[in-house]
Amino acid sequence: MGLEIVKYHNNMNEVQFGILNASEMNIFFALCAKVKDNDKEEVRLPFETIRELGKYSATSNLRFKEDMDKTNEKIMELKFKIKSSDGKRRIMFVPFPTFDADEETQVLTVTVNKQLSYILNDPDWFTRFELSEFTDLKGVYAKNLYRLLKQFRSTGFYKVNIDKFREILDIPKSYSMTNIDKRVLEPAFKELEQIFPQLEVNKIKGGRGNKVKSLEFKFSRETIPKQVKQIETTPPKKKTNSYKSGKIEPVPDWAENQPPAQPQKDYTEGEFDNIQDRIANLKSSKKKSGK
Repeated sequence: MGLEIVKYHNNMNEVQFGILNASEMNIFFALCAKVKDNDKEEVRLPFETIRELGKYSATSNLRFKEDMDKTNEKIMELKFKIKSSDGKRRIMFVPFPTFDADEETQVLTVTVNKQLSYILNDPDWFTRFELSEFTDLKGVYAKNLYRLLKQFRSTGFYKVNIDKFREILDIPKSYSMTNIDKRVLEPAFKELEQIFPQLEVNKIKGGRGNKVKSLEFKFSRETIPKQVKQIETTPPKKKTNSYKSGKIEPVPDWAENQPPAQPQKDYTEGEFDNIQDRIANLKSSKKKSGK
C-alpha cells in the first residue's frame, strides 16, 4: 500500500467505533487516508487492498463478499456530529453514505460526504498516524487507545474522565475497574508499549468510596526527527480554511489535558505535524522513484 497517513480533527476521537471490529476499523481509516488533503467526492479501494487490510488468509470468495457487505453496512451506521462553539448549531451526518462493490472490476467505490472534508482536511487541532502502524494492531481496544494517545503525541500526557473513557472505547457498563485492567488496559498495553515508550497509566481516585475518577496516561513524547533540517527550507503548501469565524468550529478540549509546559524547541502542534507529513511525503516519493 505504500506509506499512508491518517489525519483528522481531534473531535473524531469522540466518535464511538464500537460497532466495528479490528479489520473493519482498518478499512474505515484506510478510506480516511484516501480522502485526506484531496477533497474527493469518492474514493476507490481495490478488493485486494481490502483483503490486505482485513488480514484475510485463503478464504472463499463468497465469505469475502459477505464480510465486505457487512463491513460496508456497519460503516454506514456510523454517525458524526459537528457543533458550533456556542452550541446553537449541530450537524449530524454519515461519513461514507454509498458503497458500490463492482465484482467485474474488483473495486469498491465509496461516496464521501462533503461534511467529512472539515474533519479530514481543515483541522486546526488534529490527530495523525501511519495507517500501517494502526492496521498492525490486533485488538480493538488497542486501536482506539492508540488513536487517543496519538492525539497527545507531542506532550506524552493524556488525562481522561473514567466515564468518558468507557464511552469512547465502548467498554461494557458491567465491567468493574478490575475488568477494565484485565480485559482492556493490559492487552492494549502489550501492543502499545513498543509504540509509546515508557507508557504507564495512573488511576486518580476520589469522592465517595474512593473510586477511580480519571486515568492519566504518560509516555515518551515524540520529537522532531533529524530530517526536519532537510525540509525546513521547503515551504509547505498554503491551505485555505473554509471554516472561518461565524461558521461551525468545534471547541477542542485538549487544553484541559495538557501538563505544565516543558522546555522544548518552539514548534506548535500544527507545525510539528506539517513537518511529519512532509517527511512522510519525502519517504513515499523516494520509494516510488526507487532511490
